[in-house]
Amino acid sequence: RPENFIFNAGQYGRFSLELDDVDPRGFKRPFTLCSSPLDDELMITTKIAELKSPFKKKLKSLEEGDKVTFFGPLGNFVLPEQSDRSIVLLAGGIGITPFHSMLRFASKTNYSIPTTLIASFSSIEETIFYDELTDITMQNSYLQAVYTITHQEESQNDWVGEKGRISEEMIKR
Repeated sequence: RPENFIFNAGQYGRFSLELDDVDPRGFKRPFTLCSSPLDDELMITTKIAELKSPFKKKLKSLEEGDKVTFFGPLGNFVLPEQSDRSIVLLAGGIGITPFHSMLRFASKTNYSIPTTLIASFSSIEETIFYDELTDITMQNSYLQAVYTITHQEESQNDWVGEKGRISEEMIKR
């Protein structure tokens, strides 16, 4: 993390890579800073299933010390400092990244607004941050993380949590 770099939990930045091949989407991509503003390192998370684009190929091949250009932080999708209502955060797959940043930050600052994350993944194997967010919610009674799996049949393991897509009924429950 660069010295004196300040951002809010949930913000993102545009990352640029020097590419050898032409990428139809260009040489820049937005990534959420999924670390907390209180962390010493910056972390981004992305899904690299198939390495079709030159950008993802280059991203996967990066080694410590390689040059990456960053513009940001950007965005105002952040936790409110005050609220008289509970907060419900809904995420699907890799869309969990801003909420990971927010809940990490909330846990380290004793955030006291009741906040529930409901995160949906296709299979158990695709879930990310499950153990960490479960630990965080056990340490702060104002925070809750609910994971749901939409395609249990594709999983190698049994799932005892919520199943199915996020619905009005699930949110109310």
